[in-house]
Amino acid sequence: MLSPHPQTSQHTRRVAAPSLRSRAEEPRAARLRSRAEDPRAARLRSRAEDPRASTSALCVLAGCALLASLAGCDKGIAGGLAPDFHGVWDVTYDDSVRVEFTLGEQQLSTHVEEVGGLVSVRDAGFALEFEVDCTRPELVCPSEVWPRELSLQAPPGKLDREGVQLMQPVLGAGFGRCVSKPGSFVTGEIMSVASAHSIRPEAVALTAGRVSVVVDAACVAPHAGMAAGTLVTLTTGFTAAKR
Repeated sequence: MLSPHPQTSQHTRRVAAPSLRSRAEEPRAARLRSRAEDPRAARLRSRAEDPRASTSALCVLAGCALLASLAGCDKGIAGGLAPDFHGVWDVTYDDSVRVEFTLGEQQLSTHVEEVGGLVSVRDAGFALEFEVDCTRPELVCPSEVWPRELSLQAPPGKLDREGVQLMQPVLGAGFGRCVSKPGSFVTGEIMSVASAHSIRPEAVALTAGRVSVVVDAACVAPHAGMAAGTLVTLTTGFTAAKR
């Protein structure tokens, strides 16, 4: 028989460990009871019952995408859930386009129709005319950035931290001298409502929308005598509503 080794309990009282035979003779129920009373087992049970731990484990095993509606794994916008944009949207543009450009030290602005028109600027020291023609295939005007019927599976741009503002860059639209430059973007304010079928709010409208397209002056006014590198900004407003 092996000689027992001394052990120290939680109360630092030295006791003799039972022999292998006495352990074998110990009733099974008593051994299970002893394990259940082990403080380490109690700590493990406490961790397993912690809802944060169980949620984290489920997210790792099953994937946040599958458990987003149950465990909140899809959080990330100021601690809330991003609005659901899924569906068909009707986009309505304003019927005019603001045309802005710099001439010398002056910032000039005028309006043309949604499809374009003649820009005529006359001042004491100069006269300038050029045409914005939105029928040209190389030029993408603001009302052509988004189709008027927009099918969405996700937000069409980046949301702010509160999930109430949307912004989408519009770089590289068009081609040749008319390709859109930095500073081209779509912005809008998101209206959302609580959904009866999901914990995620439902986006239902975009208001105060604005589309700006920045192009080189050589695109719309190649013969107007503008300085090289002059930019022309075309801007229109819009609203959008989910069906």
